[in-house]
Amino acid sequence: MKVWALLVLVAVMSVGHAQDDGGEDDADYFRCDDGESFSRRYVCDDDCDCMGCEDETECEDGSGVTQVKVGDFSAKLHLKHKGGKYGMMSKNIPEYVAGYAYYAVHWTYWCILRGGVFDGSCW
Repeated sequence: MKVWALLVLVAVMSVGHAQDDGGEDDADYFRCDDGESFSRRYVCDDDCDCMGCEDETECEDGSGVTQVKVGDFSAKLHLKHKGGKYGMMSKNIPEYVAGYAYYAVHWTYWCILRGGVFDGSCW
């Protein structure tokens, strides 16, 4: 009897879940070129939600998108990278360039010129 009651409960829950899809259909979702999808409310929000930033390319008031296509890469280090498309908001490029330049100068100064490589403080 307990098994029968459990089966009925599972069946009722499954039917209820199948009928309640949350009212959202495929028109409510944006699909990225890599196959990932998310709600359309995140399209044109000045934030790249897709890896290639496809959700921001067709925006009228957007600040622009910079996309880079990368080919396949492999090395003898048993490293393999499948190529793809990557993107970022164009307005963020100066911030990224400044950040990476600061990191390179900072690392060079502390780790090479001040000898951090030898005392282990850079790792």
